[in-house]
Amino acid sequence: MSVIETSIDKAWGFSTYFFHTLIKQCPVSIEQLLQNADLSPSELFNELQSLGRRSLIEIEEQENEMLFSVCPVVRQDVLSNPVG
Repeated sequence: MSVIETSIDKAWGFSTYFFHTLIKQCPVSIEQLLQNADLSPSELFNELQSLGRRSLIEIEEQENEMLFSVCPVVRQDVLSNPVG
């Protein structure tokens, strides 16, 4: 199992929804994620931090807004080798 696959496997579970949302809609604001999630802002922040610690997402700032996206290499790997 590759390092990317191992990191992605660890993301499954609570982070799955966010990870898939980020793959489908790139980049995504925190407001967009909060609209579709049954989480508090602090829970969402923790999930984004967890994905960031594993280098699965990138964070960029555009016009005073934080945007989140899946790292290109990870995105390509997931799209090329879908799980389930």
